[in-house]
Amino acid sequence: MESKQHLQPPESIDEKADQLRHRVLEQIPENISNPNTRQFVSQYYADVPPEDLLDRDAADLAKLALDHLEFGRRRDIGTPLVRVYYPELAEQKPDVRHITLEIVTDDMPFLVDSVSMEVNRQGLIIALTIHPLIRVRRDADGALMEVDDKPGPDLVAESFLRIEIENDAMTEDLAEIETEIRRVLRDVAFTVQDWKSMMERAQGVNQMTGEITAIPNEEVGEAQAFLDWLVAGHYIFLGYREYDLLERDGQDVLQLVNGSGLGILREEEDGSESRSFGVLPPHVRSYAREQTLLILTKSNAIATVHRSAHIDYVGVKKFDQNDEVCGEHRFLGLYTSVVDLNDPYEIPVIRKKLRAVTKRSGLQVGSHSEKDLQTIVRNYHRSELFPISTDLLYEISMGILHSQQRQQTRLFVRPDTFGRYVSCLVFVPRERYTTELRIRLQKILIEAFDGTNSRFAIQLGVSILARINFWIRTDPSQPKHVDVTALEKKLAEASRTWQEQLFGAMHAELNSAHQSKVLLETYGEAFPASHIEYYRTAGAAAKDILLMESIDQDKDVNMALYRLPEDTGDDAGVIRIKLLHLAYPIPLSNILPILENFNLRITTERPLLISRRNKEVVWIHVF
Repeated sequence: MESKQHLQPPESIDEKADQLRHRVLEQIPENISNPNTRQFVSQYYADVPPEDLLDRDAADLAKLALDHLEFGRRRDIGTPLVRVYYPELAEQKPDVRHITLEIVTDDMPFLVDSVSMEVNRQGLIIALTIHPLIRVRRDADGALMEVDDKPGPDLVAESFLRIEIENDAMTEDLAEIETEIRRVLRDVAFTVQDWKSMMERAQGVNQMTGEITAIPNEEVGEAQAFLDWLVAGHYIFLGYREYDLLERDGQDVLQLVNGSGLGILREEEDGSESRSFGVLPPHVRSYAREQTLLILTKSNAIATVHRSAHIDYVGVKKFDQNDEVCGEHRFLGLYTSVVDLNDPYEIPVIRKKLRAVTKRSGLQVGSHSEKDLQTIVRNYHRSELFPISTDLLYEISMGILHSQQRQQTRLFVRPDTFGRYVSCLVFVPRERYTTELRIRLQKILIEAFDGTNSRFAIQLGVSILARINFWIRTDPSQPKHVDVTALEKKLAEASRTWQEQLFGAMHAELNSAHQSKVLLETYGEAFPASHIEYYRTAGAAAKDILLMESIDQDKDVNMALYRLPEDTGDDAGVIRIKLLHLAYPIPLSNILPILENFNLRITTERPLLISRRNKEVVWIHVF
């Protein structure tokens, strides 16, 4: 009788990780081993994902934790410790594969997100993040006295944050990384320390807003509801500052009110003028005196806290006893992610615009078109609904309504009031959308508006159209007028498929839709992607198609001599030659002597293989 084999189930990845953590503790040298040390190392790797540990050596892991502990042995209360270096492994050799960022600081919200965001902003790749929350007790001089994993008297939670960065040989200035990380830690600390004060300031501004008589009561009430909405968890307050609107040398200036700065605006110099306001052209600065209450826009600055995004700017104007604008309460922050989930008809200020658009449309309530319009405004990019005017929102929404069932490219433009960016909403047929198309459209828009940089957001749904929001950063001191209709046509041309472009180019050459269609059936799929990139325009390919069609079947060859418009400068004297041959390429040994007999010096040669639908191939030699 055969004995039954009892198979043991394989060890799970968690079990293997637990065994490794136990071996790490065994690697602690006896001469430094004490309850605090073992407690620290045990906590250090407790929450690290198993897959990030299993390929590491236990001795190396022990040394890295002990080095971090030693780094944090003494720390002045409230002052973060930061270092960026190449760590040494247990064998006393540097680990050049990774750059290590180590931080010891008070635990606070947004810490890991903000630091990781800054590392990514610098183009660096995070290989590993270790973030134990260690409860410690320090003496008056900041020396570490006790480590524990449970709350207790005089124990304070500190973050021992370690980030390993892939060393791609492009990172040279470790000091610069450390400087920027310290700046982020400062902004995080100021934001957290002043969080409550900024919310209280918003509530105080709300009360003062209720006393303004220069603005209609309905607008004041909506502004107050908006400030209440911000405080109710829909806005991450990053900074606040109060300004007085003054006139100096015939120019309006915004002067900072001494001692009013909070959060990331805390350290601005008291009594100085707003730099961002000062660079605006006079006609834009004049908006500061308009009889409006709220200023809702995007700042040029990217947030250093919590999320990498342009800061959401909320300004509330101040009015004097003569009902004239005399300054501004400025809040900087980020709308929370929950805002994108809220029904815009429930968001103060936005809801007023949407109701006005629906009413102005004149569409019958409950009709199919009226429901479509509501869907359009509900799906509008949320960050766009805050700054856009009611008039422009109506114009764009109705434009979308009238074109949403048509396979066409559309462009809707909203310039920023302060000239700092242009918002471009582009619709393209969904089946045509690709990353390559998005990049192509983005480049066209940046060139059209003389943009310095851009960002984008894509929405692909059940609609036959893909929606792409582009925000193009511009120089407010150099506004540029752009023909939007002509720009839309340029985007539409860029959005056409190669076959559509080729048909249009051949139709322009032949002035015959029938002949163009026949040729498209033969050549529509004949050009590989590399050749399409080479031709740049379908017009050039169309000319080659006509050359291929005119090849003498008896001689199997055709030829063209030409120049390109872009051949300037050093290429001004360049002549280009095309030799077309059926079935097989012409040996260079047959061609070069002939060309050289004409005293021509051949600098480059490129062969192109065109596979026609009838299985015939044509070789094009470009010299």
